[in-house]
Amino acid sequence: MFDRALAFLKNGDAEMAEQLCCDILLDYPKDANVLCLSGRALIKLGRHADAEERLRDAASIYPTFPRPHVYLGEMFLAQGKFENAIKEFRRAVELGDTDSNTRIKLGRALTMHGDGDSAREALSESMQLSPDRQMLIKAFELENTGKEQEAEKIYRNMLARDAENVEAMRL
Repeated sequence: MFDRALAFLKNGDAEMAEQLCCDILLDYPKDANVLCLSGRALIKLGRHADAEERLRDAASIYPTFPRPHVYLGEMFLAQGKFENAIKEFRRAVELGDTDSNTRIKLGRALTMHGDGDSAREALSESMQLSPDRQMLIKAFELENTGKEQEAEKIYRNMLARDAENVEAMRL
């Protein structure tokens, strides 16, 4: 059922994903993966308080699991709660998250919070985890300095090389 819930979420049906997660949680209330998936579905549904509760439950059940912190960071970043986002992304990194996207999101939150030096450090770590990130980070810096057209050229070049490049599409 987890795979079905994940498929529903990936296909944009957060309501059905959440319904399946609730069904699973009846039998497995301490499954951190299901709690995280439920949290992601709840975020998509705009039910942020419920999402935060589910994600915090997952983090307390499995304290070394970085994903709940990544999802909390994403939610807080989208809400403009940059200090909270920074705290959650940093916690995910402390717990061993190796996804370069987490560093990019941390860098974004730090930039929005006005801490450019720390943002550059996080983005540098992202490049070390994924060498292809250098172009992405350059575009991000151009965007932040008001050079959107130059950034767009980089994004378009990235998409021309890989039409499935989600990072280039969403930035």
